[in-house]
Amino acid sequence: MLIVEGGEARDLDYEGDILSAIDWRGFDPQAIIDAIPHNAGPAQTQLQRIILTEGDDLISAQAVTASTENLRFDAPYAVRMISDIVQNPFVGRDIVGKALTHLKARGFDAAKIGQLAGLIIGELRRGLDAERDRLAEHLFRTAVTAGRIQFRLRLDSHNWRMPFTIETTQPEDGRKIVSVTGGPLERSLFAPIFDADVNGDEQSVAVQLDGNQAVTWWHRNVARSQYGIQGWRRHRIYPDFIFAIQRGDGSTRITVLETKGEQLDNRDTEYKRRILELMSDSFAWNTSVPAGELALIAETGETVTCSLILMGDIPRDLPRHLAG
Repeated sequence: MLIVEGGEARDLDYEGDILSAIDWRGFDPQAIIDAIPHNAGPAQTQLQRIILTEGDDLISAQAVTASTENLRFDAPYAVRMISDIVQNPFVGRDIVGKALTHLKARGFDAAKIGQLAGLIIGELRRGLDAERDRLAEHLFRTAVTAGRIQFRLRLDSHNWRMPFTIETTQPEDGRKIVSVTGGPLERSLFAPIFDADVNGDEQSVAVQLDGNQAVTWWHRNVARSQYGIQGWRRHRIYPDFIFAIQRGDGSTRITVLETKGEQLDNRDTEYKRRILELMSDSFAWNTSVPAGELALIAETGETVTCSLILMGDIPRDLPRHLAG
């Protein structure tokens, strides 16, 4: 994913291009505060006396009394606790102030607010985090529609480059993944691939890719060191596989594939699914080359699709990605 400004393309930066562009001015946390129940109770605390004794138990603890300390809500501390989400401290202080105003309007007095400080800050963080996701996604999609954020194969030097080598800590005589015929893998860009470097579910996908005649090449991507996709959340997505299919008309389709276990079908998985669908829908060739630069490649008609498949759906869904 690249961002294009003034005709120049560069890598999309989450902090500078997404997070800093979110405008929190005027945000009202009333919906977050209204979700805090009136009968919420503070964390139970009590004083303990620690005693050194003789015998088998050298240390013993005795409860003295429940803590009666009067707690005060520390607004500057609350601002610091949300500063990774709302980066402007003045805007953060305004949001915390509005939260306190809504609490008081609901009948929470200063003592109650002080007792519930941990819960209030936790709920504020949770609500702001969800709102950040919503605002960031809107900014991201708007920039994609406007062409400012692009998912392209380019004629200049801004494509991701496949590494020439991959590293492994396995011994040379370590167990290797074999094809469906029991021989070495034939279509992987790197060989051999060691059994210990790939989990069992991914091994089954690798063997299916390697045994399909329409697949011209495939690559198991290495997380955090190879191909990563920057979306509207902080952390990059590192898809499990990249592979190419030769179509019947002679054209090529490149597929970026992320696989997930059934137990991981959660909010994070849904986010990845939406990013990959957006990438597929917005893919295009970029044929412009900055003045003074030579085109390094020519447009040859490749298309790129991106998908996420749950492991339980591999038998049903993977074949349609392998159809030539």
